[in-house]
Amino acid sequence: MVKEVTASELEKIIKKATLVLVDFSAVWCGPCHRQHEILEELEQKLNGKIIIVSLDIDKDRAYAIQLGIRAVPTLQLYKNGQVVTVSDKKGEQDRLVSVQSLPFLENLINKFI
Repeated sequence: MVKEVTASELEKIIKKATLVLVDFSAVWCGPCHRQHEILEELEQKLNGKIIIVSLDIDKDRAYAIQLGIRAVPTLQLYKNGQVVTVSDKKGEQDRLVSVQSLPFLENLINKFI
């Protein structure tokens, strides 16, 4: 199960862990629920090779604003404490907005493991 964390917990995890995928979401967001299901499958498939956590933007609104999170679901990947730039259909970016498929995420993360 993908663990929900606070902003302060997230910052500690990002500093300690090698690879962290952060799901910025909200309880009221329908697509976020689908993304959570995909992330739970991904977490099982990768079996401890990455830490996947979720941050509720309504509970940590100031932190989400500080990071420029304007839409949910939004995913950000961190490696060694730094945001990773990823490629998708829209080109190079530091975050993925909208629901991402399991094959896409698995392929993306395997590049960094």
